Amino acid sequence: MKLLKYMILLLSAIGFMGCVSTGENKVYAAYSMLSTDNAGKTILFARVIIDPNEQKCPTLLGSTSDIEMSFRSNPFGFVVNVCEAIIPFSQKFSVSNSSLSIAAAKKSPSHILVYGDSGCKEGDCSGVAEPFGTLSTIGANLLTPVDLILHMGDFNYRGNGGQIEVDNKKFWAYDAGDGVPSDSSCELTSNYYSQNAVDSTRPDTWNSWKLDFFEPAKELLSSAPWVFAKGNHELCSRSGPGWFYFLGPGSNLAGSGIAQQSCPSQGSLLNPDKNVISHLKFVPPYTLNLDNLQLIVMDTSNACDNYAPSSTTSLYRDQFEQSFQTINSGVTTWLITHRPIWGANVYSGQEYFMNKTLQSSLAQTNSGALPSSIDLVYSGHMHKFQALTFSGGNSASQITLGNSGVSLDYSGPSGDIAPFTIDNREAFGVGLNEFGFMDINYNANGSWTSKLIRVNRSTSMNCDSSNPPAKSICTAER
Repeated sequence: MKLLKYMILLLSAIGFMGCVSTGENKVYAAYSMLSTDNAGKTILFARVIIDPNEQKCPTLLGSTSDIEMSFRSNPFGFVVNVCEAIIPFSQKFSVSNSSLSIAAAKKSPSHILVYGDSGCKEGDCSGVAEPFGTLSTIGANLLTPVDLILHMGDFNYRGNGGQIEVDNKKFWAYDAGDGVPSDSSCELTSNYYSQNAVDSTRPDTWNSWKLDFFEPAKELLSSAPWVFAKGNHELCSRSGPGWFYFLGPGSNLAGSGIAQQSCPSQGSLLNPDKNVISHLKFVPPYTLNLDNLQLIVMDTSNACDNYAPSSTTSLYRDQFEQSFQTINSGVTTWLITHRPIWGANVYSGQEYFMNKTLQSSLAQTNSGALPSSIDLVYSGHMHKFQALTFSGGNSASQITLGNSGVSLDYSGPSGDIAPFTIDNREAFGVGLNEFGFMDINYNANGSWTSKLIRVNRSTSMNCDSSNPPAKSICTAER
C-alpha cells in the first residue's frame, strides 16, 4: 500500500514537472527595422516573433545594456505574439533564451541589398518559398556584412492566391485594379470583397507569412535593419493584417512618431457593400534620414496601374507634396515605392506603361514632376527586373526589382529596351526576366555601383550611378 502511494506521488510529481515552463522563449524570428520619432528623427525598432503561450517577452541582451521588450497589439488575433523595443544604433543584441541575435545597425550604410516580390506563387508551395530562400541565404552570407536591406513589397503570395467563394460563386478579392481592371474606377465603386471579411474562411494567417517570408529569410532578417514597402498583396483585403502586425512602421511605444496601425473593418462577403474607401488603409509617407542617405517611403499599394481615379490621385498628390517638403538638399535621396511610377509592361498582349495613378498624381503637384533632388526611384510589382533612364538630365532613374522569388513575368521587353515615350519623356533602359536581388556598394558621396545576383550567385546585371544621362544605368553582364 505504501509502495502504491509512493508511485502515485512520484507520477504526480513527474506530471507536474512536465507542465512547468522551462522559461525558454520560443522565438521564431528576430529582426530590426527603421522608422521615425515625433521629431522626424530616424529610430530603430527590434522585433521578435514568439510562441503565443509565452507570457513574457524576451530580453534583448546588449554589449553595454539590456532592453526589455513589450507586446505589440494583436487586433487581428494572429496565433503568434510580436514583441518590440526601440534600440540604439551601433549595438548588437542577442535574444534571451534563444540562439537568435540582431546585428548592430549603422547610420552610414555602405552595403545595401534590395529584394522585391519574394513569396511563393505557382510551382511547389508546400514548403518555404523558393527561390527566395536561396536568394536571402546568399545575401546573408556575402563576404562583406550587409548594412541595410530594402524590400519593395509583396511578401506573401500563398495566402491570397485564387478567388474567394461566396454562395457557390467565386470573386476576386479587392486588388486596386492590378493590371487592367474591368472598370475605370479600379474597383473603388464595386462590391468590396476581402479575404479578411468577418465571414471569410480564408483570412490572413501566420503560417502563410512564416513559409513565404519569415522562414526563408530567417538568417537574413537579423543581419541588418530593414525597410519594408507595402505591396498590393499586403492590401487589407489580402495580407494587410499581417503586414501591419509584423512589418508596419508604426508602434505604440513611447518615442515612436507613427502609431501602430491596423486594417479597418473588412465588411462581409455575404453582404458586401460599395463603401470601398472605408475598408482601405493608406499609410502616410515617412522619411528616413541616415548620415549619407535619405529614403522616402510611400505606400502605393492602392495606386491603380492603368486608370487614375480622382479619389486616389488627389490622395497621392498630397502624399507626394508632403514627401517633397521633407527632402534635405545635398543628401542623396531615394524614393521607395512598391508600384513603379514608370514601367514598360504588357498585359493581355497589349503594351502599356504604368503607373497612371502615380503619374497623374505627380502632374497635379506644384512642381508637376519629381524634384531633381530625388536621385533614384526603387520599386517592385512587375515580376521582372527593369531599369529605366529618362532624357532631360536631372530626371530620376527608375529601378524595378520584382524578381526575388515569385513566378516571373516573361512578357514585355527584355534586354536593351528601345527608346519610347512615357509621361511625355523619352525613356530607355534594360529589362531582365530572371530571379535575383540587388547588391549595392554605396559611397558616402552618394555614388554607387551594384550587381544583380542570380540564384547561382553569378552576376546578371551591372548598374552604376555615374553613367551619363544618355546611357542606361544598368548593362547586362556579357
